Amino acid sequence: MTILELYQKGFDAAVEELMQTHDDITTYETLKEFIKSKLDEDSLMVAAHLLNELNKCPHCGNYFKLSDAEETTDEDGDTVYICPCKHCKEPISEYDLEQIDLYEYLLDAYDIEYIINSRKEYQSVRITVATGGPAIWIDTDKRAVCLAWWGETAQASILPQTCNCIDAYGEQLYAGY
Repeated sequence: MTILELYQKGFDAAVEELMQTHDDITTYETLKEFIKSKLDEDSLMVAAHLLNELNKCPHCGNYFKLSDAEETTDEDGDTVYICPCKHCKEPISEYDLEQIDLYEYLLDAYDIEYIINSRKEYQSVRITVATGGPAIWIDTDKRAVCLAWWGETAQASILPQTCNCIDAYGEQLYAGY
């Protein structure tokens, strides 16, 4: 279970499931160590999202990498993917698959902080994309996806091309104010 899954499931339900499925998670400390071990993995998951590698299930809204979905064919011989969500498992035709692009992903941001200089010129942007469980934000000044949860932090570098696109988007938004 990743931190993103913990966040989506709800903390209490996720902790209960973790304690049932992982014999080594028996205390708050072992839970904290488990979460700490997942920080880098989830930072990379968010970075992968930014790199347009995720798709969205039109049935349940779950985000997933195509490589995580079972590929099969329907009765007409067309390729379909089975949503990897435990609850959905609906077939999705390759034509109905919603590929997420950078701008669509950023539209769902919880908060946007603009970093400006003394002349009120745009410098960089911090975009919060998750809160409540782990806090995850994109920081174009650091050129990284940053994550913090329970006092632990992690960050993963963003490719310069992706960071430049995010900066251009942030600058465009800032110019609209």
